Amino acid sequence: MDKVGCAFYECESPQPRFVSFVCKYGGSDVKPETLLYLPGKPCQYCPEDCVSGSLCYRHKLKPKPTSKSS
Repeated sequence: MDKVGCAFYECESPQPRFVSFVCKYGGSDVKPETLLYLPGKPCQYCPEDCVSGSLCYRHKLKPKPTSKSS
């Protein structure tokens, strides 16, 4: 995948509280039949590359510098 963007939102009102985590994937190798997630327990397939006990990663992401217009 060439591009990925994720967002996390936690809403405490109205009750009951809910959490939403959404990712948008894009790039040349993303096809409709491509599996983006695997069934199973968190980090089952990546115990050595597990973040926060629930997310797999291949490389540590570095923030992309942004330029500000004056």
